Amino acid sequence: MKNLILIRHAKSSWDEPGVGDRERPLNKRGLADAPIIGAALKEREVQPDVIIVSLAVRAWTTAELIADALEYPREELVQESAIYAASLSSLMQVVQNIDEKVETACLIGHNPGFEDLINSLIPGMPVDHMPTCGVVRMQLKSDTWGAVEVGDGGLVEFFAPKTL
Repeated sequence: MKNLILIRHAKSSWDEPGVGDRERPLNKRGLADAPIIGAALKEREVQPDVIIVSLAVRAWTTAELIADALEYPREELVQESAIYAASLSSLMQVVQNIDEKVETACLIGHNPGFEDLINSLIPGMPVDHMPTCGVVRMQLKSDTWGAVEVGDGGLVEFFAPKTL
């Protein structure tokens, strides 16, 4: 079985007028929360084989901070433009295209796409709001990423900085 971790980017800043959506940085809370999430994953002995990240600055910075806490090499983070502003079908395609050698994959990105993907993969698990730096860990029924489909997920854990 494959394991999928979805992490919404940490809290971003709206303090800089004129900064485009993709370039928005993390705010003070976001910079503090991402390492907490990384430490929580490490404490749970979660070590992704791959971390795939949206091209948005706030997602990339979140990924770097989590990677540092997990002792995952920053240079192995994979940027994926299809995660930014992604639809459910685009995110499903990203998941289905993960290298089959990978057992545990982590995606770091955005709402509402991540909420849609969670609700699609985990039957009966309506997530009406995934908070910033929220984490959903799931185990998939499929033994191959390419065969992942709607309803294949089983919730392992759902947490966020405020719940730790």
